[in-house]
This record gives sequence, C-alpha cells and structure tokens, in this order.
Amino acid sequence: ALPDLIINSNTVNPSVVIQPFANNDCSVAYGCVGAGTRTLLEFTTEVWNIGNADLVLGNPTNNPLFYYSPCSGRYYFKDYALYNLLDTNYAVVVAGHKASFCIGDDIQWDPTANSNRVYSCSYQGLQHGWADDYPAGLPCQWVDITGVPSGNYILQLIVNPENLVQ
Repeated sequence: ALPDLIINSNTVNPSVVIQPFANNDCSVAYGCVGAGTRTLLEFTTEVWNIGNADLVLGNPTNNPLFYYSPCSGRYYFKDYALYNLLDTNYAVVVAGHKASFCIGDDIQWDPTANSNRVYSCSYQGLQHGWADDYPAGLPCQWVDITGVPSGNYILQLIVNPENLVQ
C-alpha cells in the first residue's frame, strides 16, 4: 500500500499576468524571480493522492526534507513540484523552479475517502482521495516567461521530481 501522487490537469488553467516584484518580496527571497516587473504564466497545481495509502510526512520541525520560511511562518516540503515551459518538440524553453509546499488535505475529491481532514501544515501529508491545492497567484506558482516570444508552448508540471516520496 503506497500513496500515488498525480497532478489534476483539469484545474491548471494557466493565464499570463504582468507583476512587479520588490527586493523584499517573498518570491524574490524564495529565489523564484528577480526584482522588477515580470511576465508570468500563472496556474493552479492540484495534487491528488490516487494511491491506496496516505502520504504521511509528519511533523516538519527538524525534518531535513523541510525548510522553515520566515516569509510565511510555515514549513515547506523541499522541491515538491517542478514547473517548466517546453516548446512543441518538448525541448525546455524556460527551466522553471522547484516549488516547495506545505502539504495537507485541502479538497476531498473521492466521495468514498475519509471525510475528515487529517493533514495540515503542522503535521503534513495527504490522505488517499484528497487533493493538496495551490491556486494561481500564490508566491512561486508560475513560470517566469519574461522575454519568451509568442507561440505555442507546453506547460510541464511534475510532482515529486526528486523521488523523495516513495
């Protein structure tokens, strides 16, 4: 019995926004973007556990797979997702960043799953039948496409790119 994490592609819904960033912005501190006005491809990342077991990460304090963010006051699982922009030949146009998240039960997608939330930022994990949701607009929920010419591209989202979760 293992968890199995996938990205629900039906919720991605990318859009282009132009956004200024100050030197003291959390997104700059996280290394997701440099200061200045940037063109971003924003999107939602909704990770489903379709496996037959919970993903149990536990208390993030003193766990080397997590880091504490003074910007948000939370612990984040390192390198939980990877975002890239590809051309139509699947070559990387913009190498995105590895995003780190606070992993918890946000949305029950399977009506047969436990209806009570179990995991949150203080005790992290993801139940079978639940989704962990990161809506567009959150810090680092994008690919910086500043300077990328107009055209057709593929947005690549990968959960657990370093295979840190079995």
